[in-house]
Amino acid sequence: MSEQFKPLSDRTANDRLNGVTQSRPEYSDVFDHLVKDEDDLEGMIAYAFYKYGKKHWVISENPPDEEKKRFHRKTTPTDLDAYRARAREQLTKTFGNLEAALREEMKQEILDGTIVAKIDKSQIDTLTEMSRRSAMWRAVLSSLISTLIFAVLVFILYISIITPNFAEIWSSVVQHDPIINSH
Repeated sequence: MSEQFKPLSDRTANDRLNGVTQSRPEYSDVFDHLVKDEDDLEGMIAYAFYKYGKKHWVISENPPDEEKKRFHRKTTPTDLDAYRARAREQLTKTFGNLEAALREEMKQEILDGTIVAKIDKSQIDTLTEMSRRSAMWRAVLSSLISTLIFAVLVFILYISIITPNFAEIWSSVVQHDPIINSH
């Protein structure tokens, strides 16, 4: 990637590492001081406050172009701290308002029964799933009982084939006749 197409923050970091001095037009490093990384929301908002302050200064003072380009030099560490503090306040206010709005929305949903309806639907889904599983286990139990009955019948058939006087034995068992003991 050519030097002219790199973002300024990349060129600055590379220039600092390589010891390059002002070989390009001067730019503000305020962004680098305010924003730690791409997830630093407070720093990005602080930088927006910096740019807003610069715009307000340009409109109210109407400085020459050269002075506009050097606005960042007037920015002190105290100014940077103030931008960060203002950003922190804004985030706290915004997220506080968001939290309050969410609490109010949830309260209203509870009062309207929306959350209860969601809970009821969840319970119905759970009971339906349990019922489905219960029906499956009833079918399994029914199959096991059927298999057991079939196995007993096959066993009785097998015994009747290999035992010559099975009919007599069976009729005595059914009638509770002690014929087995008499033979």
